[in-house]
Amino acid sequence: ILNNVTAKYNIQDRYLNLIKSSIRNNTIQVYYQPIYNVEEGKYTSAEALIRVMDEETGKFVNSEEFIKVAEQTGYIDEIGAIVFESVCKFIKSSKICDLGIEYIEVNISPMQCISKYLVDSLTSIMRHNGIKAHQLNLEITETAEIQEKQQITDNIIQLNKEGFSLSVDDYGSGFASADYLIKFPINIVKIDKSILWSAMRDENAMVVLKSTISMIKALGKKIVVEGVETKEMADLLKSEGCEFNQGYLFSKPIDSEAFYKFIQQNNR
Repeated sequence: ILNNVTAKYNIQDRYLNLIKSSIRNNTIQVYYQPIYNVEEGKYTSAEALIRVMDEETGKFVNSEEFIKVAEQTGYIDEIGAIVFESVCKFIKSSKICDLGIEYIEVNISPMQCISKYLVDSLTSIMRHNGIKAHQLNLEITETAEIQEKQQITDNIIQLNKEGFSLSVDDYGSGFASADYLIKFPINIVKIDKSILWSAMRDENAMVVLKSTISMIKALGKKIVVEGVETKEMADLLKSEGCEFNQGYLFSKPIDSEAFYKFIQQNNR
């Protein structure tokens, strides 16, 4: 047990050092995963995803672990601001919207959501870069661990008033619940890949997927399904009326230059 605890803290220290160096050296990268609009037959949005290189291994680190340590050590607000500004600068400099991209989805972690400075920070960065709120969609992941529910509620309502569209990420993964869809002005629900993958091999899971889709549509929300990897999956989701697909069938996450070229080639 002691060895496991020691290993855990060694990993956290390693990630913490990486967080500090990536901020200091400005080495945090943003990749983009295109999202296919089924109705329009082209790509009209994308999700921004953080990527950080480990100089020792020459490989990208686990983004989920990186963010987790950033949340635990208080660096998440700074990292979130860096990613958000990178996306705003990309939208402005690339003029990607001229190619049919209506908005970019940016993840906002639960710990960012409890910051009383969140709204001012995001709106300030957005306006400084000359970007409009409708060009961005903020992905919010619910978690049972956060106690400051009122601050989250206040931030979500204020962000909506500022003109941002909002989405619930990882719906069905365990934490995300219908409560968010009822209480908040959510525009998009992102169904977690685990539901789709389970549905492809289990009849009961298929019932859950179809019921989830039906419920979300009845609430008037748009649906993005993550983890779409086969044509069979895409055909199923199309038959169920899902508006957006995201996954390796269409594209893996790619850097900004490759993303621009991808959209340029595929949205003709």
